[in-house]
This record gives sequence, C-alpha cells and structure tokens, in this order.
Amino acid sequence: MIKLLVIEDELPLLAEIQTMLEFEGFDVVCASNGEEGVKEALKETPDLIICDVMMPVLDGYGVIEELRRHPATAITPFIFLTAKSSRDDTRLGMDLGADDYLTKPFSSTDLVNAIKTRLARQDNRRQVFMKDINNLREHLTTALPHELRTPLTTIMGYAEFLVNDYSNVLTGEALDMVLKIHKAGGRLHRLIDKYLFFAQLEIIQADIARVKMMRNQVCDEASYIVSELAKSKAREWERSDDLVLKMTMINANIMPMYLSKLAEELIDNAFKFSTKGTDVVVTVGEDEQGFLLKVVDHGRGIDNEQLEQIGAYVQFERKLHEQQGSGLGLIVAKRITEIHGGHFSMESTVGKGTTVTVQLPNTPIGQPNSFERARTS
Repeated sequence: MIKLLVIEDELPLLAEIQTMLEFEGFDVVCASNGEEGVKEALKETPDLIICDVMMPVLDGYGVIEELRRHPATAITPFIFLTAKSSRDDTRLGMDLGADDYLTKPFSSTDLVNAIKTRLARQDNRRQVFMKDINNLREHLTTALPHELRTPLTTIMGYAEFLVNDYSNVLTGEALDMVLKIHKAGGRLHRLIDKYLFFAQLEIIQADIARVKMMRNQVCDEASYIVSELAKSKAREWERSDDLVLKMTMINANIMPMYLSKLAEELIDNAFKFSTKGTDVVVTVGEDEQGFLLKVVDHGRGIDNEQLEQIGAYVQFERKLHEQQGSGLGLIVAKRITEIHGGHFSMESTVGKGTTVTVQLPNTPIGQPNSFERARTS
C-alpha cells in the first residue's frame, strides 16, 4: 500500500484530507506541525509528502529544506498546500525541491490527481534508474572477463611455460618465485570467477521471470551432489578423515549447478576456517521447510557483530588470521538461497565453531540413509 505523509496545522483540514485519501486506498500518516512532520518522514519514509506552507514551529519551506538533506527523503515527491499563489512563493518552493503546488481550497479530485501524477513520475524515474543499474551490472559481467582474464591468462601461461621448460635452468629460488607467481595467478583467477558469478546473481535476482523459472527446477540428486563435492573438498584440503557426512535421499527445488556452487562455498569455508584434526560435518536432510543443508565446523568461530556484517567483500578477522579470499563465498551462498526462495542462517561461537544452515523448498523421495563417515581414496 502506498504510504502518504500529510503535514497540516489546521486540524479539521488535516482530518478531512486523511479521510479523503484513506477512502482512495492510501495509507496515511499525519503530523500537525513541521517539526513533527520531519520526525514522521524520517521514521516512516513515505512514498509522497503533502505539506502546508504556513505553519508554526517549522514552516513548509523549512520542512522540505531539512528533508532534502537526508538520503532517505532526498527525492521523495513533495506537494505543497498553500493559500499563497504568487510566482515568488511558487519559485521558492520549486527551488527547494517541491514537485507540485496546490492552492487552497482544492477539490479531492485535484489532490488525488496531483498525487497520482507525482507517483507515476517517480516510478518512471525509478525504472530508468534500475535500467541504468542493470545495464552497468551487465556491462561489468561482460567486460571483466576480457579485461581481467586475458592478461591474467598470459601471466599464468608464461609462468607455467617457465616451470615446464626451464625448471632445470632456473635456480631453486627463481623456480620458487615462478611457482608462487603461478599459484597467485590461479588464486586471482578463481577470485575473478567468483566475483563474476556474484555479479550474475545480482542481475538474476532483479529478473522476476528468471527467478520464477529457477524456483521451478528440481534437483533429484541433491544428496549425491553435496556428498561428492564434500569428499572432493576434503581431499583438496587433505582432510578426508575430518569429513563427516549425514545424507538423506531428498529432492530440492534448485538447479544442480547452483546447489553445487552453494555447497562448495560453505564446505570450502568450513575447511578453510577450521584446523586439521577437527570434524567438518555436512548434513543433507529434511525439516519443516523442506530440503535442509547444514555445514558445521569446529574452528575459531565469529562473534555476533561479525555475523551482522555478512556481505560482499567482507572477510572476518582478516588482520588477525590471514586467509586468501575476499569474503564473497558466504554472500554468494546466501544470494543463491534467497533467489531459490530459501532461508539462510548462521550460528557461531568464538573458539567453538560455526554452523551454517540452508533451507530450500523440496520434494522428499526417500528415507534417511544410515550415518556415514566419509572415507575417500
């Protein structure tokens, strides 16, 4: 429902306007003076503000001047109500950022038409803005592969060439430096891929039709995908004996490639931020929401303040615990979950470990298998 704020010191007129607009289906918030109006505007963030000009405490010009200083109300459509109608008064209001003027007395039709016109114009501006943002995002996802990957591929290619063809010529120190260049290039390549994947998720999230299509996909090998990926990650971290799997045969409403990416980020994080010799428990099961994926590690954990800061490019305790990565992994997993209509949550205790839970819609296809401790060759 569209929310309107009406600021008017004449209480009978304020009540009349409120009744009139509520009859038209608007959610109406009222204030009886300018100072109160500013507080309500910042608190309620209305879609449009209707404000009298001549008021005690703070007049309409003071109200709009104050609200235009705040990002939340800087572009909120603003209609002045006034008994004044001189060119100078109108110009002053427009210079301060008013969108329209209505001269008292006015009819309900005049007021409603003015509101609808300003809301429509604001919606058009918003659509143009979103189109520009989406164009920028799409440009980034198409330009970055060429701009970043091409020189990086050259660097990695020459490093690999030196290792393969000149290892008998290079001194121990020089060879070690070349190997480090190649390793760092590979790390940067993976980071670029992860960033591009995140940028694509941002574009997808704004595409309602595509989101709907993705939510209608069914992965009927969810437990197998997660299990095999977990074993692969355990081998990669040389921690196969630390991996514990609890698998239930179950479907999930998610495309296999996105389930694989989601699980990869969570499981990789669990191994990365826990020590060898401690269990990483990966569970696939069913709860009241449907499909359940839970990843538990017994690493250093994170505090409540850090939990609230989950977002792109945030890596917890980077200064204290140097780890490679930009912190994109968690937000990628969270965004995939949200796109598929699921729920993402984290619980963590400093010094004890972290539990990440993903819940997705699903269709159950079987009964739980027995507890399995992964053994990989």
